[in-house]
Amino acid sequence: MKRKLQIGVMGSAADVKYTKKIEKIAEETGKIIAESGNITIYGAEKDYDSLSTAAARGAKKAGGLTVGVTYGKGKNVWDKDGNTDVVICSGMERGGGREFVLVNSCDGIITVSGGSGTMNEMLVAYQLNIPIVVIRGTGGWSDRMARKNLPDIRLIRSTDPRVVKQMTSMEMYKNVSDKPAMSRDMSYCINKNDTEEDICEAIRNVFGDKSDLLEQVEVLERTSFDKLSPIAKERLGAKEDQDNVLVRIILRHPDKTLTKKEAAALYSMAYPKIHQGITGGYEVK
Repeated sequence: MKRKLQIGVMGSAADVKYTKKIEKIAEETGKIIAESGNITIYGAEKDYDSLSTAAARGAKKAGGLTVGVTYGKGKNVWDKDGNTDVVICSGMERGGGREFVLVNSCDGIITVSGGSGTMNEMLVAYQLNIPIVVIRGTGGWSDRMARKNLPDIRLIRSTDPRVVKQMTSMEMYKNVSDKPAMSRDMSYCINKNDTEEDICEAIRNVFGDKSDLLEQVEVLERTSFDKLSPIAKERLGAKEDQDNVLVRIILRHPDKTLTKKEAAALYSMAYPKIHQGITGGYEVK
């Protein structure tokens, strides 16, 4: 006799205040698992409802078998309507090992929304080579994974500032190169009304088809004309309607090492095009 698949449903606990619409999606997920003749496994909570528990409710309504993996040693779980057929006590805490017992019992997992606990369960599934399905449009880590299209789930635990910054938004993930970076600080003149966005856009436009090499543009200092020293005004060729900015431009090639010669050529090309003073100005190497 062919063994039934054990499908885990992971999701947010009720303390994150998910909507009834998301709860309904979780219930429908459990219902589909049951109707396909398979078993729903979920992380059983002790004190409150969860999207995982909602999936168990959906599975039971469809006549399916449900297994709740809880933390600690007790078998008492939050289950008002008796939707859990089997309770497995992991003997471990949430974030302290329970997720391994839970995920390792699954042939695949489905995530609905989800916070840090769901994130950990995804990582365990990845390490164990267990298939992961995320339901888009439910928020939390499910949406982050679906929308960002991460090439490697381990990136969600990366400490690389370039990766961490991307995890704060729902924008599509941009691959981070492991090739060495080149950096140069440039001091030049701009119109006093230019914003930081204008500065960055001007640099991107100057680099043109090489703009994919621009990893970071950072305005380090900005000085108005009246606060510049006479020597600085002369060297920069600054005019009264201009500010002096010190901008750090970091270049990094996504696939190969950018040589010093190549980087120097790009910086030398860019400087006279972004500097608006009446003299050649000067760069800070």
